[in-house]
Amino acid sequence: MLGIVVRMRSLRRSSPSRRSRRGGGQEGFASFGDDHAALHRVARIVAQGAEPEAVFAAVAGEAARVLAADIATIDRFDPDEMVTLVAVQGTDAHAPAVWSRTPITETGNAARVRATGRAARVDRHTEQVGSLGYRSGFRAAVSVPILVGGRVWGAMTIASTQHARPFPDGTEERLVAFTELAALGVANAQARHELRAVADEQAALRRVAMSVARGAAPDTVFSAVAEELGRILGADAAYVVRDEGDEKIAVVGGWSSTRAAIANGSHLLASGGLTWRVLQNGAPAHAEAFDGPPGSLDEQLRMSGMRSEIGSPVRVLDRIWGAVIVAAGAPVPLPAGSDRRFEAFTDLVATAIVNAQAHAELTDSRARVVASSDEARRRIERDLHGGAQQRLVALALELRAARQLVQSDDTELVEAFERVGASLEGALEELQELARGIHPAILGRGELEPALRALARRSPLPVELTVELGARLPEQVVATAYFIIAEALTNTAKHARASTSRVEVRDSKGILGIAIRDDGTGGADPSRGSGLLGLRDRAEAAAGTLSISSPPGGGTSIVAELPLVVDRPAG
Repeated sequence: MLGIVVRMRSLRRSSPSRRSRRGGGQEGFASFGDDHAALHRVARIVAQGAEPEAVFAAVAGEAARVLAADIATIDRFDPDEMVTLVAVQGTDAHAPAVWSRTPITETGNAARVRATGRAARVDRHTEQVGSLGYRSGFRAAVSVPILVGGRVWGAMTIASTQHARPFPDGTEERLVAFTELAALGVANAQARHELRAVADEQAALRRVAMSVARGAAPDTVFSAVAEELGRILGADAAYVVRDEGDEKIAVVGGWSSTRAAIANGSHLLASGGLTWRVLQNGAPAHAEAFDGPPGSLDEQLRMSGMRSEIGSPVRVLDRIWGAVIVAAGAPVPLPAGSDRRFEAFTDLVATAIVNAQAHAELTDSRARVVASSDEARRRIERDLHGGAQQRLVALALELRAARQLVQSDDTELVEAFERVGASLEGALEELQELARGIHPAILGRGELEPALRALARRSPLPVELTVELGARLPEQVVATAYFIIAEALTNTAKHARASTSRVEVRDSKGILGIAIRDDGTGGADPSRGSGLLGLRDRAEAAAGTLSISSPPGGGTSIVAELPLVVDRPAG
């Protein structure tokens, strides 16, 4: 409204000269009053935050009425040397349709306004003076520029078709007041658009950041970044690419508004195009010519109909890891602030990569610990079986042989031999049971179900076991599942005060699902350093997940999922 008030003051100062030129004080005061009232009506519409279309229609209508024009038009100058008619008001039945477009060279007065940035008029002439090739026999017309942000945004034209009398002197100044209101409507709309754009950008960043914080898979984060950034910049395609060295890249995440998307995992050349410049210079770049060689990302984008692209590097630990490339199907200027926008999203890409690398290192470390522990179990089991167990078996055989040498009538000695033999057999059974508990040999053959049934039989609590398996499982998955269930049943027997346990094991869609539930007292807390924490570590070492629910009085439920094929994170 400040701009409107300033304009009212300038209009008031210039009114005497207009009155003298138009030849009558009273007429001048009347026209000033009409101008003032019309401008205030439009100003109220602008102040209410109306959309530009409503402002344009009001400006054109009031200008045509107050300035006694047969028609008033507002044209927008577009970057592609075209002009769009955004408003037309008046009594001429041959007026063109709103939003029609025509080349700038065919717009008469509007073309001159765009070329000079100044007002233009036609007096007593029938040449084309309106917008979009409008030829309705104009007798006179006045056009003035509409300035938005210091540049010529468009032009406003008023014209007469019914008489040959030119518009009075000073019409340009009066028309400027209306164009300022049109410019204010555009500026307000642009401000609202920018606010919405900032809000949309922040929302997009939050969505990606939450995905990163939840530990989503890197390719999921990369595709989300590509889509969010592509939509924010009004592009048609966007890709996250990783530098593979030797002038090659891999597409690790992408989005396209059409079906012509480049598939994740595609290996392409980086040399010769914008992608190569971004990777080599480590700085954002913009291009409207795709000069990449055959087999390059630039060639793929060109073949899919793209005509311009923007790229920005992705830095991970101070080195160029890759780039984000955004492309559009029409030539577009580099959007204001795009460097900052790219930086915010590429930072999230880098965070996802670092997180994935840290998670992979932690998983590898856990896997090494678990593998070392399992190998130690196997070694102990072998040592017990081939060492102590065999010695006990040999001792039992010697004892039986010695028993045969004893006279049958020596009752005390016979009973002593039998007691020692029974104790020896009991020790041997305990040793065998211990060896099987440390690492059942059957696990090495990938036979999970028999191992679990033996485990259930040895459990001090009744176990309801359900096993539904398809193909043979990998040895690592078998061992992980067995020891998770064994530890869970041990904890139940020691701490849960339960009467029964249920164990369900099923494989489906590449995942081995495990569920262990008891009817005990609940209240188990993995953070207290119990064996439950080790269960989670073992599951995550196999790239799986494990969750524990143990409400007080509600029993304990353990659910684990182990992938049958482990994918390595991108990095």
